Amino acid sequence: MTISSSTRHTFWEAEFQDNRVGYAIGDIHGCADLLELMLERIELMERPAKQRKPKLIFLGDYVDRGPDSRRVLELLSSNRLDAFECIFLLGNHDAAMLSFLNYEPQSEAWLSHGGLDTLISYGVAPPPVGAPQLLVHRAQAEFDRAVPDEHKQFLKQLRLIYISGEYLFVHAGMDPTRCLADNTAHDFLWIRRPFLESKTPLPYRVVHGHTPVTAAQFHPQRIAVDTGAYATGVLTAVRFSGVTTTPIEVRRENSSKDARWFETNDVKMPEPRRYFP
Repeated sequence: MTISSSTRHTFWEAEFQDNRVGYAIGDIHGCADLLELMLERIELMERPAKQRKPKLIFLGDYVDRGPDSRRVLELLSSNRLDAFECIFLLGNHDAAMLSFLNYEPQSEAWLSHGGLDTLISYGVAPPPVGAPQLLVHRAQAEFDRAVPDEHKQFLKQLRLIYISGEYLFVHAGMDPTRCLADNTAHDFLWIRRPFLESKTPLPYRVVHGHTPVTAAQFHPQRIAVDTGAYATGVLTAVRFSGVTTTPIEVRRENSSKDARWFETNDVKMPEPRRYFP
């Protein structure tokens, strides 16, 4: 399968230096069907090359909002990914799920920002909105029993950042007013406007999700990859090979077309809905 040169972006000459092809995959948010399509797409693109395993860098937010968070974690923690070398980053929703599993104070706020969908995917009846703490704690205990140890371990080992050459991969971004070493987990997981609107030079070109866009965006200092899969039905990745970056999309397709995926310039993206943090 060929990729049109019109989809290539090399105006900011950052280089991916893992001596292989890499893919940054945006926020999955419980869309197991789109994750499986993306993996199939990458396998078809890379299989003829017979090179080192492609490196997949997942930008976090595997759970919440979409219909099948459990299946997403099953895929990511299984041998389905043996054909790849994988880096898994932590997203704010993944961190919130861990907080709920750990019975941390006020962690029930997660339920109103997508956590209800995750509970349901594990067969746990969510507590009513505004339920007393006793009912919330019961739901936490049931959820704790329902989540396999493999899923918990997967979430606990997620990384905050990954660096390759001149690229920094992270869920949300970084605080441009501080050096990288002084950034906090909160910065990496939650930052928006101070990072997105900054003109301050950064030490790396940052590849991030967290803030939804209608299609992958390529800026001189950053690349945005989250296309709101749970709301739009479109999951996006960016392929890295040396200094060349190429956006890749998979989407749910209800037409009679045989192909289940399309290049970025072949589809018209819907306008995004309102998104919570």
